[in-house]
Amino acid sequence: MKGLLKSIRSQWQTWIGVGALGALLCMQMLVLPSRGYATESPQAVVNQFYQWYVQNQLEVREKISQQQAVFDPVLYQQLVKAFQKGPQDGEWLDIDPFSATQVSTFKAVVKPGKPTLPNPRLAEVDVEVFAGLRPPGNPVSIKVLLGKPGDRWQIRNLVYLRSWNNLLCELKLINRSTKS
Repeated sequence: MKGLLKSIRSQWQTWIGVGALGALLCMQMLVLPSRGYATESPQAVVNQFYQWYVQNQLEVREKISQQQAVFDPVLYQQLVKAFQKGPQDGEWLDIDPFSATQVSTFKAVVKPGKPTLPNPRLAEVDVEVFAGLRPPGNPVSIKVLLGKPGDRWQIRNLVYLRSWNNLLCELKLINRSTKS
């Protein structure tokens, strides 16, 4: 009888331990942020996008739909429309919009983001894109503007600091033009 009670107590302690471990894991999953969820910072969103971009830069036009959630809907629609145009259409996107160059991008260094005061649902993140014909490339400074219309940050625009042109205005100009 004593052995039976000891065995039952041991099994009971094992089940309590397993249950407590399971409860702890569930609580951690609820509390800890996961990749791709709304808790990501503006810097993390930009960093993940530019990592994807550097790996896929030769196929960005074909694969941009993989990154649709990263972009504000207006910017995404303008990008898709502009990516469908070519020289035969008159105006077309003849630069890489994420590096503001016509050469290879070797890496992107994302700097810490800053909230745009007085609106905490807007943010700016500076990026140094290293582009050129050979590594390491030359730095190209870009300011990424983000908004948080819901529960996640989205890229709203890119400002090319060398010229102060911005991507959304360039895309709107390209997309409104028609070949004469």
